[in-house]
Amino acid sequence: RDEGVHYLTLDELLQFTPPPDERLVGDIIRRLGCADDWAEQFAAIDDVRRVAKFAPKVLVSQLRKTVSLINSLADSLRSALAKNALRCIGELFASYGKRMDPEVEPSLPVILKRATDTNSFIAGEAACSLKEVCSAASEAKILPQLLRSVSHRQPRTREKAVWCMAMLAQRILARGPCPSAGREQLRSIVDAAAKALGDASADVRQAARGVATVFVAARSDMLEHCASGAQLAGAVIPGIDLANFDA
Repeated sequence: RDEGVHYLTLDELLQFTPPPDERLVGDIIRRLGCADDWAEQFAAIDDVRRVAKFAPKVLVSQLRKTVSLINSLADSLRSALAKNALRCIGELFASYGKRMDPEVEPSLPVILKRATDTNSFIAGEAACSLKEVCSAASEAKILPQLLRSVSHRQPRTREKAVWCMAMLAQRILARGPCPSAGREQLRSIVDAAAKALGDASADVRQAARGVATVFVAARSDMLEHCASGAQLAGAVIPGIDLANFDA
């Protein structure tokens, strides 16, 4: 970790005076790219967060470029930059919602990678970002990425991908009766989770049990209509409080 760094919560972010404009956004983007001054980059990340919170429309025209720079910083070897950038990515998804769909493909692999970091300081922040992505972006954009990641050679990446599928399934099921597209997405999740029950990694298998618990807790009929549904139905986490279960 970098000593003396203060990580601001969302509530601690201050408004700009005067309000931000496109010129300020251009300066923030310039500062994000200051590779020889990490403190300037750190402050610029917080400024992106401030714009996204207080004046999100100002950032829209430069959103793709901004996200690309933030993704690069999230992958930084300097932990202070990585942690703050991961926090920023999560907040960008929370603020812009489906407008961030084009950024799922470049962003999700970075966040998944950092969520498996051996440094819990980084991994914990990445896990929070994953929750925001799985809550805000379109299922149709997230799920294909997750289905690829459940076959990743690294077991910790597979574990996080399966956990994300549990959150995604819970989100879809919470809306009630699903249209055909939603049911196909749930079917894909059931099949992938059932396969993960046989994974060599105990952590991956436990994540798959979390998916099973989501479907059973929601009293979904999907398990009855999928070839691997019975296998998943029998894998609910033992002793879990289904009424209060949250993936």
